Amino acid sequence: MLLINVADPWLTKGGDRPALGTLYIAAYARSKGFCVDVMDMNHHTDKDLSDYLDQNKPKMVGISMTTPQFREGKRVAKLIKELMPSCKIIAGGAHPTAVKGQMPSEFDYIVTGEGEETVVKLLRGVCPLNRVIQGEGIPGSEKTLDIQPLPARDLVNMDKYSLKIMGKKATTMMTSLGCPFHCSFCSEPILSNRFRGRSPSLVVDEMEFLRDKYEIEGLIIYDDVYTINPKRCIEIAEQMQKRNINMTYRATTRANLVVKAGLLDALKATGCVELCLGVESGSNTILKNNDKGMDRETNANAIRAIKAAGIKVLTYMIIGLPGETPETVQESRDFVEELDPDECSWYLLAPFPSTPLWLFRDKFDITIYEDEIIEHDWNVCQAQRNNEDIIPYIRTAACSREELKSLWLSSMNDWNQKKKVRIQDVEKP
Repeated sequence: MLLINVADPWLTKGGDRPALGTLYIAAYARSKGFCVDVMDMNHHTDKDLSDYLDQNKPKMVGISMTTPQFREGKRVAKLIKELMPSCKIIAGGAHPTAVKGQMPSEFDYIVTGEGEETVVKLLRGVCPLNRVIQGEGIPGSEKTLDIQPLPARDLVNMDKYSLKIMGKKATTMMTSLGCPFHCSFCSEPILSNRFRGRSPSLVVDEMEFLRDKYEIEGLIIYDDVYTINPKRCIEIAEQMQKRNINMTYRATTRANLVVKAGLLDALKATGCVELCLGVESGSNTILKNNDKGMDRETNANAIRAIKAAGIKVLTYMIIGLPGETPETVQESRDFVEELDPDECSWYLLAPFPSTPLWLFRDKFDITIYEDEIIEHDWNVCQAQRNNEDIIPYIRTAACSREELKSLWLSSMNDWNQKKKVRIQDVEKP
């Protein structure tokens, strides 16, 4: 079987990190005795793929996709079908799950949800009656991730990945899956709403392996909310100190979780240089409307606490959430101005399928231009190279799509100008 990670051509640094989901599937299939290869199309051409198919003639090809990768995934599937019509192509990942298996004919099977055991069954020749398959994860993984093999990083060339943190060679890892919260704009409620974590000792085993095998010095911890269990994070930190694991890393958190006693000190002591915080808005009205379970003051206190601990804070802000008005955008801008995070990423709301606001748009009083989204191959990604090319696919009751884009661009550009001035001040002799 060949597993493909399709390219991310819209990203400025596309291909700077391996696709862990694909490598986890590969590791599990290999642990069951199957021959698996992985091709990351960020580092391979269509000619490379054509040559591989001609030489190896895989029985199956698996393509895992997020929504922004759908267009490229469909293109690659079409190419494979033209070159090897008899090859079975399996689609999996967040996007096929979110659209409930509604995928084009190039894909023979669509696996929704987790799919490790499903892939193994397909490789064993168990042919399902239905084209759309409810995926099965690793048996027992619904209780613990400790039985999950480490991602098969040896199946890709790790030297091809250029990710760095503070100039140090870095990569990504996951210590847990799932988020129990229900933010209106997030797909986690339908993808993985139960938190499951690996044991602290196994987490640090993986860090040790990455250091010794690949000379990794930095990590981006990809968990939805790394600090969701503060006690577990502190235990990981204690294990890191005990085993002399010196890693520079960044992770995600929620504002109400960072104030737990001892957590920030433990993170700082073990090399955490940045925490990413989904603030989304400086307006309590917007936060309440979108089920964030958070308020402005809690977010503000978290930012102050993180900075006081000597850790940088990156805030994520979204413009265009249900209820957005020019006044609520100004509240967000005032919030960022007041709290002065080290970094701030401004996003225009991307309406992803099967999120609460997608499913219940009347309740949230938001207009989503669904026909346009489908016509443009689900191109809702808000991280394109040229921001002027981004299409707003939503409007709120108070703001047209053009107004939302203008508010987003001005907020982002003002922040970037402020950051530029800050850097110049630091660099002055």
